[in-house]
Amino acid sequence: MSPRHHLLLLVLVALFAGCATPRAAAPLAAGSTTPPSDDIWRGRTDLITAPPRQTSSAVRLPPLQRFRLGNGLQVLVIPDRQVPLIDVRLAVLAGGIDDPAPLAGLAEFTAAMVRQGTARMDADTLSRAVDAVGAGLGAGAGYESTTISCAGRPVTLGLCLQLVADLGFRATFPETELQEIRDRLLSSVKETRDDPEALAALHFNNLLYGDEHPAGRPMTAESLVRIDGAALRRFYRERYRPSGAV
Repeated sequence: MSPRHHLLLLVLVALFAGCATPRAAAPLAAGSTTPPSDDIWRGRTDLITAPPRQTSSAVRLPPLQRFRLGNGLQVLVIPDRQVPLIDVRLAVLAGGIDDPAPLAGLAEFTAAMVRQGTARMDADTLSRAVDAVGAGLGAGAGYESTTISCAGRPVTLGLCLQLVADLGFRATFPETELQEIRDRLLSSVKETRDDPEALAALHFNNLLYGDEHPAGRPMTAESLVRIDGAALRRFYRERYRPSGAV
């Protein structure tokens, strides 16, 4: 045993010995027959007193409006006029669980590409339109769904509704933007491989689900290289549908 381990052992023994030894009672004060109290808070006048207990009241939530459009899109509206902001979100039932085995990362790649151009605007025009009104526009894929969102001041509601619809159902997947998005995803794969915690999570998921389940197949550099414009457009056409979105 090294000197360091020997010293640590002595410290632990001393601590356990101290815990096992009963604490000696405090001596009685002169002329007193009552042992001192162990309550260190008794008699204190500088403590903060608890506020009086309040009766709980019912939680009032804004009314939820629910309806379905003619194209099958389900719409949920929660108006709250106390907050001068709007938040438009489109949830599409398409995510990593739908990735084909050789194309792990296809859902994430697709979500990243919808921001790169639509039938109305290219990527630069989209960015200028959003920046001009101080709004925020984004898209991201999860395991079971993809979310496209736009948020800003109430005056941007019309623009946000248009942009979210365009990204969700009218994206063009320009080949000129394809390699840039692939490079970005390749960088994220490399960062994951350099992160011990993230890497351990990937191995753990693979151990649980195996190679045949989407949850056990991580996105890799090899799978990203296999994904081309045709695969992206096919996934988008098959999965991004109004009847499969909220």
